[in-house]
Amino acid sequence: MLKGRSPLHALLQSLHESDWEMNFLTDDNDQLQALFFAHPESIKLSRSYNAVLVMDCTYKTNRYKMSLLNVVGVSSFNTTFFVAFAFIQEEKEHLYSWALKNIKALYHGISYPSVIAIDRDLALLNALEKELPTSQVLLCIWHINKNVTKNCKSMFPTIDSWKVFNSQWEKIMYSMTKHEFECRWESMKEKFGTNSIPVAYLNNTWIPHKKRFVSCFANQYLHLGSHITSRVEGAHQTIKNYLDNSMGDLLVLIGSTFCG
Repeated sequence: MLKGRSPLHALLQSLHESDWEMNFLTDDNDQLQALFFAHPESIKLSRSYNAVLVMDCTYKTNRYKMSLLNVVGVSSFNTTFFVAFAFIQEEKEHLYSWALKNIKALYHGISYPSVIAIDRDLALLNALEKELPTSQVLLCIWHINKNVTKNCKSMFPTIDSWKVFNSQWEKIMYSMTKHEFECRWESMKEKFGTNSIPVAYLNNTWIPHKKRFVSCFANQYLHLGSHITSRVEGAHQTIKNYLDNSMGDLLVLIGSTFCG
């Protein structure tokens, strides 16, 4: 199969000769930095159902330890479909921007997705703001809650006191009006102290992004329930169910998992 070629060169030539959309990026030493690919049926679906994208990286899929940016969409039947994939050497803004440029090309001649849901990956967020400024980026509330628990729970002396704090925070996130949000946030600061460590964490880390996750702001956009990235988490698992192991090269991985 290789015919004297390296596995990577064989893969790139195979993708180039196929009907898949593909692109790749190398550094000055001709080392692969990123690889983008999308199936033609995925492209058709993404152009038919272009309201929402959900994207996230998954790991432990290849021997090179490249992150796999997995992008999925939502159909009119509320089902999930794969849009595109990109292996990236590092989760850096310039590589995300490169991947997003390739994703944008899939929507040539039509409007870009109006909503894109991600977790709080600042490099990806910055790239999205630059490459897709007309799309509203929403942050996954499940990941937010997970991070709040990780960073704040240990600051409370009892489980009950933590539950009170966490309950108040959840009410803030699910505020249905701007006035309700402001009142609940002020109540939180008064109850636990504006300068307390957990409130300061919320104020510095999450409140600046309030328009990306608090219900009264997020619900202004047609997000089809994608203010939680569980769709793409499930898609990660679907991919990994096809993997025999996490140490294959990209030729074996793409051939068996994505094209098999």
